[in-house]
Amino acid sequence: MSTPHAGQEILELLEVHFVDPTALQRWKESGAARALLRTGGAGEAAYDSTINAALTKLHISHTQRFTPNEVEYFHLLDAYAAAGIRRRLKVLFPSGVRYTGIGVLTRRVKGEYFVSAVLPDSPAARAGVQRGEQLLAVNERPFSPVKAFLGLDRQVVSLLRRSRRELISEKISVRPRILTPGRLLRQASISGAQVISGARRTIGYYKPWSLAGKSHWRILVSTLMGRLRDADVLVLDLRNGVGGASPDYAEFFVGRSPQLCLTGPGHAATLVNPHWRKPVVLIVDETTRSGNEVLAFALQRAGCPVVGQRTAGEVAAAKPFLLSDCSLLLVATAQVTVDGTVLEGCGVTPDIEVVSPLPFAQASDPQFEAAIASADA
Repeated sequence: MSTPHAGQEILELLEVHFVDPTALQRWKESGAARALLRTGGAGEAAYDSTINAALTKLHISHTQRFTPNEVEYFHLLDAYAAAGIRRRLKVLFPSGVRYTGIGVLTRRVKGEYFVSAVLPDSPAARAGVQRGEQLLAVNERPFSPVKAFLGLDRQVVSLLRRSRRELISEKISVRPRILTPGRLLRQASISGAQVISGARRTIGYYKPWSLAGKSHWRILVSTLMGRLRDADVLVLDLRNGVGGASPDYAEFFVGRSPQLCLTGPGHAATLVNPHWRKPVVLIVDETTRSGNEVLAFALQRAGCPVVGQRTAGEVAAAKPFLLSDCSLLLVATAQVTVDGTVLEGCGVTPDIEVVSPLPFAQASDPQFEAAIASADA
């Protein structure tokens, strides 16, 4: 919950850590900083919106505040746990970062919530929730991504949704669960992997819901070298994930360092420095950001076709701070160039541009379909 102190805390942290002191001074002189200190009579949602609107005027990514009513808040806390906030997290979440939810990502369009992604094997997936649906209410109360499910772990609740603009809304039953971000995203990455039989090729599909940390990367490698190893080509989906891909991950796909195979009497073969030596097709869109953009840039430069829409152009380095009201603040602390190229504000432009409108998409995914077609060509 917001407090009158949040704005002052943010200003003090920006003064010490923000990447560009000159830009920060211009921002303060423009009057934008004063909005952080305005609290009079504003409701919580309005105040939260005011803070991020003010931070947006700094015109750099990774400078944003997240609150406990956003799924992203919990996912980012888990991703940034090793970046200096682990001790505070243990106080806030003695049993680990977790929240009650149904396993969907949403996007607000003109004030309404629409499903942007459904995590595999989640309560929402089991209930038949699909991309593009408008979510209206939970147990007759207005929908919100986290707050609406508080205290409802394992209870059957009524979810009001609308799948087409011209249809009346309908109620379905869903059973929220307490979700642990790291475990949730790792399991979704494993469950979503599949082999698709094309007309000409066998296509492996893999979506890493997070690449923040070695555990997520190990799952990617083990899945590609295991379940997907016989595929002729890989479709790598970098949309809607937490991000966090390390720059050296590109080596696995396009690097030339040797892969070793160790064998011996009575022992299974062991791969050392494994590589994916087959073609790769990427899917990206405006939700592809940060380290995932760097990975997309590296693979595109190495000749891997990229399908979808331009990436977010959010490639500044950031530091996390937990504020006294328990909200999470990210502050951009360094500009990043990738082999001399600036991706911040520019992003990665796809080779095959495919628009994929969200509201009332009826589970269609033109970008996925175009990537599969490209992989099968």
